[in-house]
Amino acid sequence: MACSRLNAATVSQWKRNIKTSVYVVVVFILGHYLWRMLIGYPVSVNTASLTDTDPHRRVFLLTIPFTEARETIGSVIWRYTITHGLSTILTKGGESTDRLGTSPKAQNSFLRPYHTAVTELIYNPTILRQFLRVNTPYITVLRHPLVHLQSAIQNPNTKDGKSTTISVKDFLENPGRFEKQWAQQISLTNNPYARYFGMPPDCFHNDSLIKELISTIDRDFSAVLILEKMDESLVMFRRVMRWSYKDISYNLKQKPEIFPDMMQMEDIVAKHRAWAEADYAIYEHFNNKLNEYVQRGGETFAVEVSKFRQALTTVNDFCGHALRQKGVHEVEFSDWSGNVTFSLTDCKLLQANEGTLRNILAKRQVRI
Repeated sequence: MACSRLNAATVSQWKRNIKTSVYVVVVFILGHYLWRMLIGYPVSVNTASLTDTDPHRRVFLLTIPFTEARETIGSVIWRYTITHGLSTILTKGGESTDRLGTSPKAQNSFLRPYHTAVTELIYNPTILRQFLRVNTPYITVLRHPLVHLQSAIQNPNTKDGKSTTISVKDFLENPGRFEKQWAQQISLTNNPYARYFGMPPDCFHNDSLIKELISTIDRDFSAVLILEKMDESLVMFRRVMRWSYKDISYNLKQKPEIFPDMMQMEDIVAKHRAWAEADYAIYEHFNNKLNEYVQRGGETFAVEVSKFRQALTTVNDFCGHALRQKGVHEVEFSDWSGNVTFSLTDCKLLQANEGTLRNILAKRQVRI
């Protein structure tokens, strides 16, 4: 009997322990849930409702100054945000995402996490997860490092001691003399790609660390677009995002210059490569990767790019006439995947610059 009473007491104690444990787990889960809501972390994601054919309704674009990414791909993303009623992180060029939490007035009445973002910042996934929804695809845009250098040093804010425009040749004769430190203390002339992806300057010529950084970008980013191959990049982007041709259309007048002659100046390129070794490694890796993607796509991909270019010409021609008329006008053109319709409102958004699109989003989000 003593053993029976002992066993019964033990069982009773076990039950109490189990109840206590369940209570602790429930309290922890509820507390964790409320804490994530309080700081703006995403609580959960419904992956069951997302199929292989559903478009991604969230995207983060890391932009680097003077790549023209904000003006091109950024405008595509902001237009998508407007037409699909999504929320976005609103920052101007040069603003850093990590400052948003300390400046509530800089944002809007939408609660975190946000659907989209077009921002310039040193890549930090820990910070991004505080503001973006889970499973957000990360995208970035690169252009040839020498063309990027020309854009940076010919900007009106970048002058030498005599206030004259700096040429690429003059800069490369003595880079240290012209090195410009901007407000955010990130050099835009010395390996800016590596800097924005988080590499410290003393690693710019370390081959193993450069390869490690490229592997990190490969792992974390769903697509790296190349500005010199704008249309091929956008078609790849469309496939990754599962968007429509209408979503990736852009104003041909805003298409950036390519400067092919500059990229063929072997002596200048060699001198710049010695100054920006990390950036050349990053650019060439992802440029080659895009080339391989295009080659694997074969004739199917080539036809898709060709049809996309034809569609762009048709839409831009229509919008050029539609905006000079009154009322709502629509145009339908057939591409290899079906018809796309553009209204007068669509045309206005297509031809708006990135500043106008940002202002539309700012007014809409504050008003809601």
